[in-house]
Amino acid sequence: MRVAIVIALVVAGSLGGFVLGRSTARPGGAASTGPVIVSFRGGSIRAGDVAARLGAEPEAMRAQLRTPEARRALVEALARIELLAAKAEAQGLDRDPALVRRHREELGALYLAKAFDEPERALAPTGDEVRKFFDEHRAERSHPERARVALVAFLSEDPATRPQKRALAEAALAEARRRASDYYAFGTIARLRSEEPRSRASNGELPPLGKDELAAHFGQEVADAAFAMERPELLRRVIESPKGFFVVKLLSKDPAYEPRLEDVRDQIRAKLANDRREADLRAFFDRLWREADVRIDEDALKTLQL
Repeated sequence: MRVAIVIALVVAGSLGGFVLGRSTARPGGAASTGPVIVSFRGGSIRAGDVAARLGAEPEAMRAQLRTPEARRALVEALARIELLAAKAEAQGLDRDPALVRRHREELGALYLAKAFDEPERALAPTGDEVRKFFDEHRAERSHPERARVALVAFLSEDPATRPQKRALAEAALAEARRRASDYYAFGTIARLRSEEPRSRASNGELPPLGKDELAAHFGQEVADAAFAMERPELLRRVIESPKGFFVVKLLSKDPAYEPRLEDVRDQIRAKLANDRREADLRAFFDRLWREADVRIDEDALKTLQL
């Protein structure tokens, strides 16, 4: 039973080679080699035909077809395909639009593989190209020490409002300290009271930011306080900056990162190869378009009913 399943899979794959391609690669034709294994009215299948078909299959599948019984069953199955295909041709079914379309699609894919993909694989990025890309983009992959903080912000750049905003910040800090054992308390306070949209929308939590980024958003005083903390904790005092008053909680710190070429070599090589393939493929089709003088009638295209 297992061999029968393997033969069925091989024969199913043979339909493309023995039916769609019969007009150019018929078993028993000029390209066939070896002794005739089976003959029939109008044709034959030679050893080379069977070997060529099995050559495309994995070794494990071919191994299961080496018994005399399996070989006979396979040859009989291939002969049946040829006989059915001959009957189909006699009735003009080889001109069936769906079959012709599939044949054209497979033929086009084969040409693309031979004319573009195989040569393109020989153009793998060189070590010098990888090094050049790494040097040019090193800064994009590096980052300084970063901190993830959560904060409750009370914004105030107007001196008249600062006493009130300080009082609100002190009250929020006192509540956060009182509810320190409640994991969700700080997020709830930030969501309900923070006046800074990003922190309010994310329960106070901000993405990892470098010291300069944190200072640009909230003031140097906030950045200095956050980066002075050595472990995740709630800062026990309100931080005042020109932008307002802040209750700050350190969530984590990320050390500075400077990539090594060895760590990213494969990623860079894959990116360069992919970018080159996309550019070369566009150029390939541009040439194909020009050589064929492709023209699209825009007015006719608008009338197309799908």
